Amino acid sequence: MAPASRTCWPGRIFDVVVEERVGLETFDQLRRRKLLLGPVMADWASRQIGLFLPTRSEKKFAKLVVHESARNNSPVPAYRYLSHGGHVVAPGLMMLSGDRYEWLRAPGKRSKQGYLRGSALAAMFVSASALLACADRYSEENQPAAEEQRAGEEVTHAR
Repeated sequence: MAPASRTCWPGRIFDVVVEERVGLETFDQLRRRKLLLGPVMADWASRQIGLFLPTRSEKKFAKLVVHESARNNSPVPAYRYLSHGGHVVAPGLMMLSGDRYEWLRAPGKRSKQGYLRGSALAAMFVSASALLACADRYSEENQPAAEEQRAGEEVTHAR
């Protein structure tokens, strides 16, 4: 029987960018646009998404994120980059009922297009971060109006 999950140490074969809410939106944007995408895992209990990049990509990825942020006139989004010295619990080969770890895109054969994958990830990561920030801001600004509208609808339904 395959183990449910196992600890991996980034920096030997891969590096990992770990991000919470923005990570899931980034994954979704990359997948829907059929852009280059490496393995992606979810830790549902901690609400984090791990986006795997080729090893020793940290400096390139950081530069790409800064470049994309400047290009889009948006702030550099926060993220954690795990490499040498870090660890991640990777999902097992089979998802078990109630397992907190899941592959959203399981690892396959190694790709020689790591730089392009990092570029696509950086671009979608910055865009997803800006999109969610804009949606949050809109939601906060319009919360009183939405609550007022819901209250009016409840009165109408009560009659």
